[in-house]
Amino acid sequence: MIAYKINTETDEKGNLLLLNLPFDKKQKVEVIILMKEAQQEKIALQNRLELLKASFGTIESMANIVDSSLSRVNLYENDGR
Repeated sequence: MIAYKINTETDEKGNLLLLNLPFDKKQKVEVIILMKEAQQEKIALQNRLELLKASFGTIESMANIVDSSLSRVNLYENDGR
C-alpha cells in the first residue's frame, strides 16, 4: 500500500475537494480523513453547549427556596435572635 498525505480545509459550505492527486484513472483508493484535534475539541464544546442549553428547560429553579431561607435569616436578625 502506498500512502499520500495532503493538508487542506473545507470550503464555506463544508465541502472538501481533493485535486491533482497522483492516481491513475479508475484506480481504487481508500480514503481516510483525519480532523485536526483543535477542530474536534471545538465540535465537542459546541455539542456540550447544545446539551447544556437543552437542559435549561428541565432544571427546576431553586430561587424560591433560597429567597425564603434568606427572608427567614433576615427575620431572625431583625428581631434580635
